[in-house]
Amino acid sequence: MKHKIEELPSVAILINNVGVSYSHPDALAKCEELTLEKLQKMVVCNVTSTTCMTRITLPKLLASPPPAGVHRHIVNIASQSGCFPTPYLSVYAGTKAFVINFTASLAGELVGSCVKVQTISPGFVSTNMSGIKRPSFFAPSASTFA
Repeated sequence: MKHKIEELPSVAILINNVGVSYSHPDALAKCEELTLEKLQKMVVCNVTSTTCMTRITLPKLLASPPPAGVHRHIVNIASQSGCFPTPYLSVYAGTKAFVINFTASLAGELVGSCVKVQTISPGFVSTNMSGIKRPSFFAPSASTFA
């Protein structure tokens, strides 16, 4: 991936929109009920991929600053579960809390640069991952949320 990004003439935005949660029917589970494989999959997808994509894309975002008043962006998608304790989603919530704090810390590192960093933390969205089949006001479809 790093070589592909280096080949690009420039990068204006990076959107880290990745995530896995607990598999159905284990939609809600205590931490000790999760296998090591499930824990590692969640951490690698939700934490490592976001961190690595940011690390390899950031030099390109900073390489040639845009005109004054124009910014480049990193947008990290987290979850409302990362904003407060979420029993039975503890590992997922922990990975999304990492994304929220990683984003805030990175924003502090980039103050004064041409790159702005922000987190979007949606609630439930009707997707295969959430297991919510019918969109509603409280769980919009992915296209409505976007």
